[in-house]
Amino acid sequence: MASESQIAILLYRFPGPLVLRRSVMKWLKVLAASAGFVALGSAMIWWPENFDSKTTPVIAWVMVAFFGLGLPISIIQLLPGAADLTLDAEGFIMRNLFRRSSCRWSDVSAFATVQIGGQDSVAFNRHSAPESTAEAMSDHLVGRNSALPETYGLAAEDLTQLMALWQTRATENQ
Repeated sequence: MASESQIAILLYRFPGPLVLRRSVMKWLKVLAASAGFVALGSAMIWWPENFDSKTTPVIAWVMVAFFGLGLPISIIQLLPGAADLTLDAEGFIMRNLFRRSSCRWSDVSAFATVQIGGQDSVAFNRHSAPESTAEAMSDHLVGRNSALPETYGLAAEDLTQLMALWQTRATENQ
């Protein structure tokens, strides 16, 4: 968890740009877990006699298919430039799987730390975004219609605080 002084140091970089990189350790863990489950599922397919369930083949194929997707995604996320968050005086740019999405500070509000899928995440309301089913579900479940794809090596609470403070500085200077 970042201390108040670490957040202050990051905030000192205003008006930026400040680039926060993805968490390499997180994606290495996803890669390792995916590889492990693909290996286990493959073992269940090749040697079903070593497993005692009649549903083993179905479970094995689901494991291989689902966690098999985690392998290329985690490898791509580990590539330079695949995922980061850039803050500047105008807004922020999220890059995930090499796709960019930008938000102006005037178009977002209400940064908060929320639980999404058992993980602490940074959520916010995007005012200029078109209403979609996913946004409506997100708003209903966590009270915000958008979220950052990860926390970029910071604790979610710290990133929430940094985003809110950066936005305050940016909107005061306009």
